[in-house]
Amino acid sequence: MVHSQHIKLCLAVMVWASLSGYSQINLGKLKDKANNAISNSSSENNTQSPTTSDNSTGTKILHSGKDPFNGSGNTIVTLAGSGSGNEMGFKDEKGKDALFQHPEGITSDENGNVYVADRNNNRIRKITATGGVTTFAGSGERDTKNGEGKEAAFDQPFYIWYDGVKNFYVVEDRNNIRKINKEGKVTSIFKAKNYPGYTDGEIGDANFDNVKSIVSNSKDEIFILDANNNCIRKISGGVVSTFAGNKNTQLQYETQVKDGPGPKATFWNLRTMVIDKADNLYVIDGPQRIRKITPDGTVSTLPFDELIKNTKSTYEIDNGDSHGVRDVDVFYDMTVLANGNFLIGTEKGCIHEVSADLKTIHFVYTGIFCNSHKDSDYRSMTEMADGEDCKGCIGSDKVKPMTVTKDGKIYFTERNYHCVREIKLKN
Repeated sequence: MVHSQHIKLCLAVMVWASLSGYSQINLGKLKDKANNAISNSSSENNTQSPTTSDNSTGTKILHSGKDPFNGSGNTIVTLAGSGSGNEMGFKDEKGKDALFQHPEGITSDENGNVYVADRNNNRIRKITATGGVTTFAGSGERDTKNGEGKEAAFDQPFYIWYDGVKNFYVVEDRNNIRKINKEGKVTSIFKAKNYPGYTDGEIGDANFDNVKSIVSNSKDEIFILDANNNCIRKISGGVVSTFAGNKNTQLQYETQVKDGPGPKATFWNLRTMVIDKADNLYVIDGPQRIRKITPDGTVSTLPFDELIKNTKSTYEIDNGDSHGVRDVDVFYDMTVLANGNFLIGTEKGCIHEVSADLKTIHFVYTGIFCNSHKDSDYRSMTEMADGEDCKGCIGSDKVKPMTVTKDGKIYFTERNYHCVREIKLKN
């Protein structure tokens, strides 16, 4: 159950919440405007301009009241899973009766179904929009075995991505890369050696070191974020090559990273990767840096510096147990919407929408950045609480892998609370 102090906090916040708060995100519910977080398959030409409000005063967090950290106005509900840090396991059921064990990666298909890499259950789970949970693939045995649906086996899968047409891509422990077709047939794209490394060439001879994400483009070429080698690798025609980055460049400081064509570009701290409809790749590289890689391999750095500088805040909890100054946290996860806007998840669990022109930023999910909450409220948590962001709702202070369906629903996983949650956008 939720800790008694936490319940008192939520009640107090609900009374207080009538005060004017943070300007809500303007996504128009994302309906027919959102692209799957990682799908570039749609042939629609979405020419609509970014849906965020005009920010004529410059780049800063937009808010209607004195304090922008009173919540987004969006409501968070648990779609499936216990939502409890103490209740985990494996059970295909509906809603909170279903059980997961450290779910991590998440993606969605064209029909609004959600797919989750259920890491410690060694399975890929499927969740309908109404919360019905089934096992899409995996026997539960920890192994790397190909086969149909539940005949296959996975080795702690932690990342999953759907190409929007026919295939799901999964990354497991030890750099294994798997593929699942829409019927649930599992095959291996790359089975890692017993040691990490860096080798280009025929796929059987190649090697990677800390694969974190994988996407494919309109030509069915596969791109791999190879974190410890600080490179983006490509698989095409059964051959692995380095698409961007230079593994041999020894950087001492983040400020030394370089833009430029393919092998002349350098990366510092690669974390995740997405792709848009035009086959441009976007990677989070460092605390608050997003790099763009065009289809010809040219790397550039998006100009986030001014936006971040002007979002620095002086709002604090000043009654003791404080999180400190509120500002935009370390980038850790990302989605590109069809209108060009970004959803960015941070290390401490917030989710922001950033306009395509990098001029405005809004909270979609405020989480622990609410001024009404203190560190102790999170340390004493034992389960999730649904409700309006910063009022009835509480979430953990962890990274939240996320996906956006084509009809505009935002879902994310809570790894340590063994559940999948939905953000219902305020009208």
